[in-house]
Amino acid sequence: MIKKVCPICNKIFYVFPSAGSRKYCSRTCYHQKLKNEGPWNKGIPRSEETKKKLRAHPRPYAKKLMEALWSRPSFRKKHLERLKKNNPAKRLDVRKKMSAHHKSKRGFPAPYKGKKRPNFSGENHPCWKPKVLITCQECGIIFKVRPHRADAKYCSKTCSGRARARKMNKNKQNRRKALKSLRQRPTKPEQRFIEIIKNHNFPFKYTGDGEVFIGSLNPDFINKNGEKQVIEVFSRAFHHPAFSFVENIPWYQQYFGRMACYAQQGYNCLILWDNDLQREEYIAGRVDEFLRKSWKIT
Repeated sequence: MIKKVCPICNKIFYVFPSAGSRKYCSRTCYHQKLKNEGPWNKGIPRSEETKKKLRAHPRPYAKKLMEALWSRPSFRKKHLERLKKNNPAKRLDVRKKMSAHHKSKRGFPAPYKGKKRPNFSGENHPCWKPKVLITCQECGIIFKVRPHRADAKYCSKTCSGRARARKMNKNKQNRRKALKSLRQRPTKPEQRFIEIIKNHNFPFKYTGDGEVFIGSLNPDFINKNGEKQVIEVFSRAFHHPAFSFVENIPWYQQYFGRMACYAQQGYNCLILWDNDLQREEYIAGRVDEFLRKSWKIT
């Protein structure tokens, strides 16, 4: 309890810490203080605008009135006694409606008061649904998916990529665009990598126009300092089995086949994919790591 002195009657009174802002011992002293200060509006009547605001927003004022009433112990005591007698949550008809509402809204039964809650994990959950069996349209494998993915057609990204490549292969315009890009030297991915070489001063030069041949292969980039290092920029449309429109890609044009062919000639090879060239820092880190490696292939 906090000890206080009333500024009107000089009476000593005690209040709880939650009511520490209280200044007067009683409502009588509070009204006496208001009389001494005079009216809050200094005798001026309310304007029409103020009356409209009060009519439009009654909630804040009603809330303040309710807080003032609730601060009185007599009002609080009567209100609590009334609730004990006329509590609607204790009526049977209201409780039935509440339990029906819980079941329809959440799928759970009524709250288990004083009892152990049942296990709702997995198949015990009222909203549980079994997985759906679907056959992949590309490879024919049967796989399971959740009910919300029942319209899935492919079991993996590889199968979806193959199906997409087949559709692109059927479209003549897509094939023309892909074959036309073969005639452009350097290609757009190679031009992007040339910019990265200039920005980071890497010791590589472009040789993809037929300037240099290693065995029967023409590398895209070769080390200018005499090191046996080459870099190939691969496009997924021509070199990746999952995304290519070419059905049977030769082994020497794939990732590991190209590296093995260069290894037979004693060269280290770094292969970069066209979709990674947008991340310049990642590509620069890979080229730096490639330059630091100085092993010899035997």
